[in-house]
Amino acid sequence: AGIAHEINNPVNFIFGNISYVAEYTENLLKMLHLYQQNYPNPTLEIQEQAAKMEIDYIAEDLPTTLKSMMLG
Repeated sequence: AGIAHEINNPVNFIFGNISYVAEYTENLLKMLHLYQQNYPNPTLEIQEQAAKMEIDYIAEDLPTTLKSMMLG
């Protein structure tokens, strides 16, 4: 029982908060896309950082990863 309790507490914490993280992520990605539409010519520094961070891949993969985590 003690071990189950120690496992369930962190799992329940993650499960209880992942929907908020998914919502926040969706909102941030929407804002990112708005910026990209309204400011299509970012500075060289922003372009380099976006490429270094693989921002396009993150924007595509992050919602899928969160959905997988919710199912898991």
